[in-house]
Amino acid sequence: MCFTQPTLYLIGDEPKILQILHRLAQSIGIPFQTFRTAEEYFDAYSSDQHGCLILNARPTGLRGDVLQEKLNDRKFTIPLIVISVEAEIQSAVRAIRAGVLDYLETPFREQELLDRIQAGFEIDSQRRIKILRCQGCMTRYDSLTPRERDVMTLLIQGKSGKQAAESLIISYKTMEKYRSNLMRKLQIPNVAELVLFAVRLNLISAEEILIQNIESENIK
Repeated sequence: MCFTQPTLYLIGDEPKILQILHRLAQSIGIPFQTFRTAEEYFDAYSSDQHGCLILNARPTGLRGDVLQEKLNDRKFTIPLIVISVEAEIQSAVRAIRAGVLDYLETPFREQELLDRIQAGFEIDSQRRIKILRCQGCMTRYDSLTPRERDVMTLLIQGKSGKQAAESLIISYKTMEKYRSNLMRKLQIPNVAELVLFAVRLNLISAEEILIQNIESENIK
């Protein structure tokens, strides 16, 4: 699975930061794009962008936590690194809690920033892989018939084949046919993998599985 080349994005126009980031981008052979404001970045954003975003924060400008919240609201998953002239502890804590990858205070070591950028690229790549896998899972799930989904729901709820057949008021043989078809369509070998598939699509939560296991043990 391959993606387009990652890009380093910067929101801010401080000459020294621009120079440093341009040099770092050149050192690892990646494109570098700059935006004066967050609005300019949002206007230029597209879902196929791959890379890492840096905010050159200023005391009177946009805060890192505010930008991260704006990214979250728009469901932009690109990792964000905040560079600040004055790293105020509360601002840094708010930014990290909002989901900012890192918060650096100037002056900083260029190697330290480069390491953070590389980490951002890796995180972004893994997130995109997860999204593509999830999209593939949803495509397979959409191929199921309503009755196959009914059988799947009962199986991930911990019902046995016999219990699933009784719940749907069908024969065990018919239920097995539905189960075989849905497993084939989803490309899943067993019920344990089916449960993991359901968790991946948020059809059932890990907490619900835990409760089911506890209830099953209590019944025994």
